[in-house]
Amino acid sequence: MSSRRLANQPLLLPLVCAAGAAVFVILHYGDDGGFARLLAPSGLGLLGILGAVLLRWGTATLKFHVLLRRWGTWFSARDSFQLQLTGICGAAVTPAASGASPAYLWYLWRRGVPGPRAMAVAAYTTALDAILFAATVPAVLPAYVRMVGGEMPLGVVLTALLLSFGAMVFGSLLVFAPRLAVRWIGMLLGPLPRLRRRALPPLLRAAAAIGELRRARPSFHLGMLLLTALEWLGIYAVLPTAAWTLGLEVSWAALLVVQHVVQVVAFVFPTPGGSGLFEAGLPVAAGVAWPAEAAASLILLWRFWSYGIYLVIAAWFGSAFLARALQERERAASVEEKN
Repeated sequence: MSSRRLANQPLLLPLVCAAGAAVFVILHYGDDGGFARLLAPSGLGLLGILGAVLLRWGTATLKFHVLLRRWGTWFSARDSFQLQLTGICGAAVTPAASGASPAYLWYLWRRGVPGPRAMAVAAYTTALDAILFAATVPAVLPAYVRMVGGEMPLGVVLTALLLSFGAMVFGSLLVFAPRLAVRWIGMLLGPLPRLRRRALPPLLRAAAAIGELRRARPSFHLGMLLLTALEWLGIYAVLPTAAWTLGLEVSWAALLVVQHVVQVVAFVFPTPGGSGLFEAGLPVAAGVAWPAEAAASLILLWRFWSYGIYLVIAAWFGSAFLARALQERERAASVEEKN
């Protein structure tokens, strides 16, 4: 079996899950003729969706480029683009987007970035996401209140909100008090002494690398938060743009709130990208109402541009990268055997 075919095997499960989700949507909601529009959206609508996707990619690329330059690490714009795309693909196929940071680490290590600095980049950008995301919870709190006792049980909503708040606190500690955050991690790993001994030294080195950023001006951190906010705007803009493309008369504010709710609850929903939660809850969540048949077209269009496209990119870009890594490993093993 070739290295490329071997590298493609991990993508089979999410591809099958994506196909299953599409079948579920079609069977559950039916079709009102909207799939023709789905396959051929209007020119302006397609441009709007592409604009939202490019806004996400562009701001994330600039964020990594500026951050790595701030640390004195040379990274071309192409490298920064591939880095953010690797993280998005890792997040798309893992529960609660937990694969983003490992994907960042893997790419940075492959590009020769020292381990502590690579961990610091992943931790800092994850902290920015957590701080910004959790800070927006008060703005959409009424939507959570409406969902309690309705579509979402109270326990699920409270757990999601607590996890979101905890992420904001821990993210802030990672940025502004990294050694304290590592100390807390050490306390949590107390019952696992062997793991604690192995994990703490690299975490302390990463904390020292993050600590270098504390000497940066507040404007630097505000700039990073602004880029992160624009990145999330690109993420959230796909759904209302898709609704407009399909001619659905729905409040854009309501759609933004729905996505926020789904993102938070996805912390405790163990499927890649919150799959299933969004499909089942979108038509009734946060006061959004439209014909069930129309929801199918919207969900499939949104899912492709926010999830499915990254499976395609991962199959093309990620498998080639993995294949090169496997080939290098095979060459190194053959050299060792000859010696």
